[in-house]
This record gives sequence, C-alpha cells and structure tokens, in this order.
Amino acid sequence: MINRRNGFAQAFFEKACGTNFFRKSLIKNSVFAQAFFEKACGTALAVQRFLIKCNKKLYIRELGLNFVCMWQTLLKKFEKYPAQAKVLKLLFERGFQVNEEGKVTSGGIEIAHTQLAKEAGVDRRVVDATTKTIISDELLSTIFKNVHSIPFLRDVAPSLGLGVIIIIPEDASHVGILAEVAGLIAESNVSIRQAVSDDPYLTDNPRLTIITDKKVPGELVDKILKLPSVKGVSIY
Repeated sequence: MINRRNGFAQAFFEKACGTNFFRKSLIKNSVFAQAFFEKACGTALAVQRFLIKCNKKLYIRELGLNFVCMWQTLLKKFEKYPAQAKVLKLLFERGFQVNEEGKVTSGGIEIAHTQLAKEAGVDRRVVDATTKTIISDELLSTIFKNVHSIPFLRDVAPSLGLGVIIIIPEDASHVGILAEVAGLIAESNVSIRQAVSDDPYLTDNPRLTIITDKKVPGELVDKILKLPSVKGVSIY
C-alpha cells in the first residue's frame, strides 16, 4: 500500500514525529517514503533500504543541514542564557518531554527538576525557567511535546545474543558513513537490529553504534576498517 500511496507514509511520518519540519526533504518519491516508514517501524532491513537501496544521499544531506539549522535556531533562543541552553541540550539528548504545565516527563513519568539541575550542573530555578520558555514558544513547545526516547540495546546486546559494532568515524559529519557500513553488513548476511549515531553537533566524540542479529565475524571488521570514512572499530 505504501508503494502505491506515498501520502500514507507521509501521514505516518508526521504522526510519529509530531512535526513536518523535514517533510519536503523526505517525501520525494514512494520508494523513499516506504523506506523511511520501515525505518520508523524498526524493521530489520530498515537501514539497508533507507540508505542503500534508495541511495538518496542528497536527501540525507538535506536532512542533516535541516537539523543543523533547526538546532542553531533553538540555541539562538537561549543565546543570552547559557545555563538554560545546557538544560535544553540535556532535555533534547535524553528525549525528555515538557508538558503543558512545564513539567519534564518521560512518557507519563514526571522527572524532578532538582535531579535535572544536578545532572546539568545548574540551579533548579534554571530548569524551571527553561521549561517556562519552552512552553511559551510555539516551536519549542511542539518539539518537546513530541520528542521521545528509545531503548538503547548496546549494553544488553551480549545478554540477548546480539552483536555490537562501534564505529569511530574520521569525520562524523561526513555523509554516507552509515550507508557504507550497512552495505558491508548486508553483504555478510547480517541483519541490523538497531543503529544509533551520536550527533556530531551535540557530542564531542561521536560514535556510530550498530546492533546486529548475531555476533559479528572478524572478516567484516576488516572490511569496515578499510573504509576511508572509518577511523576505528570495536566489537563485542
């Protein structure tokens, strides 16, 4: 159905993300929309279809640029309040939401502002001021009402019989790192269960962590290390 009706995937994307910031970059044709839909659903072949089969590096680049512009826009709202900017970054990185009352939540669980202040290294009143700013701003409010955190399988993968590949990139802002690595993984008949990339605009030493459906063979590591975009690889 998604192949025939591009609008369905678009509607799903907007519903899942609660925003249409990247709609023009993402929804270019039905094949790409289908791949993004599968990625959002977390299917095993999501990354391969999203980045390899579609081979839409232009759209990926547009998406990255849109994110940078968006993040710069958010930070500009707090340029006079660096302490609040630290809180904003913490909330965004952890996928915490801010409800209409200005309370920080994770799903339906309310998180104490004192704990957030301790983590961010600021006074509790700074957290209060940050959430007030968020709910009073249409863009910020939309983002933090709809952002979500996801379970990260890296530390539990060995217990589940899954493989873990951690990629150290030469340049984390380079376009196509995930596509190149995912291609080699697919060639080795290994499926990707999860792919999580640290954002180079939010993290000092970003890593790409890939969870696979089985232990990673040594020859695959050798192939990944030969990629020009890869500086180092660790597995467990």
